[in-house]
Amino acid sequence: MGMATVIKEDKPGIEERYLTATNTSDLTFDAARSSQADVIGAAGMVRNRLGMALWHLQSAWDKADKPAKRSAAEIAKRAAEIPDKKGRPDLKRAQAEALVWHAGAMRALAQSMPGRSAALGLLKEWATFYGVDHDLLSPALFHFLAPRCPVCEGTRRVHHGYGKPGATEKTCDHCKGIGDWPRPLGADRVHEHMRKCFQRAKSDMVGALYG
Repeated sequence: MGMATVIKEDKPGIEERYLTATNTSDLTFDAARSSQADVIGAAGMVRNRLGMALWHLQSAWDKADKPAKRSAAEIAKRAAEIPDKKGRPDLKRAQAEALVWHAGAMRALAQSMPGRSAALGLLKEWATFYGVDHDLLSPALFHFLAPRCPVCEGTRRVHHGYGKPGATEKTCDHCKGIGDWPRPLGADRVHEHMRKCFQRAKSDMVGALYG
């Protein structure tokens, strides 16, 4: 009789466990095994307030229904409504309008997220203490939530001839093949502070759950 092959399943990461715990109605404590109640309890032990606020906001954003992009058919219809100087459908303008509309819809959703005001308030406290321009905070917070390039959606490549079947692929011009859209100008210090706080919160959570 041969040896049985044991397949190990990957355990959910700390981000996935927190997302699941904040999206469940069953927070029953179980002394015999790790439960969702343990995750919520560990979150309460996190010392970094901004890091935990960012994590909560990110979790809410990840499970939110995002606005759908306008379809190729919708863009083509709009292009026909706005002919160029030669009387042809202005596809480039219609594409630009669709991109601007979707970006606005995403920002509106981000501004309505539960927990955004708490995270922004903590950011303002830090910014006031260190003399950082408050106007940088909201754009930086939105980039933290939605860093992917709005054109290629993080794939780094787009179809040449947007919306046309069988179009060839090329490197995304909008993000220059990086996959993320550029950070708001002057906000690097804000981004670094958020990154550090988020990582500290994650470290505290891991320590509380597994330490």
